[in-house]
Amino acid sequence: MSQDNKEEKSAICVRSELYEELMKEAEEKLYNVNEHIENIIDRHLNRNKMISKMWPGLQIAMVEKNNIVVINISERKFFDVKLHENFILCEQDKSAGCDHTAFVWMQAEDLQLDSKF
Repeated sequence: MSQDNKEEKSAICVRSELYEELMKEAEEKLYNVNEHIENIIDRHLNRNKMISKMWPGLQIAMVEKNNIVVINISERKFFDVKLHENFILCEQDKSAGCDHTAFVWMQAEDLQLDSKF
C-alpha cells in the first residue's frame, strides 16, 4: 500500500517485542517497518491463494501432536499425515511426496511444524 501511495485503510496493534523484531528485519532489508509488514502480509495472502488454487478441495481437519488430518472435501476422504523425525508421511498413500504431504508442507509455518520436529 505505502509503495503505491494508497490511502491507509486501518491501523494494527503489534506487541512491542514483535514490533522490535520486525523493525530489525526491516532495517536489514532497507525497508521502513510499514513496508516490511505489508510485504509479509502480501506474501502470506498470495501463498494462501496459491494453496487454494493448487489443492482446492483440501483442508486441515485436525492437528494433534505428530499427526495432521487432511480432509479432501470433494471426495469426503481423510488422510493421516504423520510427522516423523525428519520427514512427513501420508499414511494412506504411503508417500512423503503426495498432494497431502505437499499441502501440509506449504502450511508448515502456520501449523508450527518447526516446534514438532
